[in-house]
Amino acid sequence: MPHQSKIGLLGEQIAAEFLSKKGFKILNKNFYTRGGEIDLVCLDKKTLVFVEVKSRGENSKGFGYEAITFNKLSKLKRAIYYFIKSYNAYYSNFRIDIVSVEFSTDKTFKNIKHYPNISSDDIK
Repeated sequence: MPHQSKIGLLGEQIAAEFLSKKGFKILNKNFYTRGGEIDLVCLDKKTLVFVEVKSRGENSKGFGYEAITFNKLSKLKRAIYYFIKSYNAYYSNFRIDIVSVEFSTDKTFKNIKHYPNISSDDIK
């Protein structure tokens, strides 16, 4: 398991709770493969949702969602393919979401934003 910062782990926990309250069912957390990682795997009604969580402190440059690069998205897609293949997970619908979690300088939770159904066109 790769090293994760405390703020990253806390952000993933907050994101999972946030999505659960929105009606998502959390199926898997921190699914790792050699090619990449999926922070959260969820079910939103009948849609399988792969969630990338980005956490940022107040002094960080930019917002968490801005850290999603084309390279990161490619690794995420490889991990998604492996997840679906490994679990024989057949869903006619699946999507990729981003959850951006912001913390103040004292590391207390400040804000959360959910970006559903991102695509390569949304990435810089």
